[in-house]
Amino acid sequence: MESAFQTMGLSSQLVLSLAVALGVFMTVLAIAVPALSGNKLKSRMKSVALERDQIRARERAKLAAEKEQSRGLRQQEKRGIASMVVEQLNLRSSSTTRPSAIFVPPAIAASAL
Repeated sequence: MESAFQTMGLSSQLVLSLAVALGVFMTVLAIAVPALSGNKLKSRMKSVALERDQIRARERAKLAAEKEQSRGLRQQEKRGIASMVVEQLNLRSSSTTRPSAIFVPPAIAASAL
């Protein structure tokens, strides 16, 4: 290997020192580039906050428009299935026709004791 360097006019000591210098330079470069690239987290957080504010404003405007639209319409009372059954069977006014005691079959009454 020494003879190949000597034919080019280089000594093995010079080639070794160039290889070490190149290695040190590449190591320093590998450490310095990420450190100097800057902090992208701050800019990302700022863009996310701006987007969140835009979404909030859009949703508030949407809710305000829905509220304004529903203000002019007559609201119908929403009833559940139980109130519909009570009304259909006229159970509110039938309290006087109910029996005073509920019939319980003897087999069920004995098992409850």
